[in-house]
Amino acid sequence: WKGLNDFNSSNRTALYCDQGDPTKGFYKSNQNLHFYWILGAGHF
Repeated sequence: WKGLNDFNSSNRTALYCDQGDPTKGFYKSNQNLHFYWILGAGHF
């Protein structure tokens, strides 16, 4: 995939449910790939 190097070098962004809540996850994306880390989700 031609966007792999850009995706790997991009920073992840924190996700929150409400302002002031602890971080619930992170995401990063490049072109048509969007990757999410959901904290505390367990295995699904």
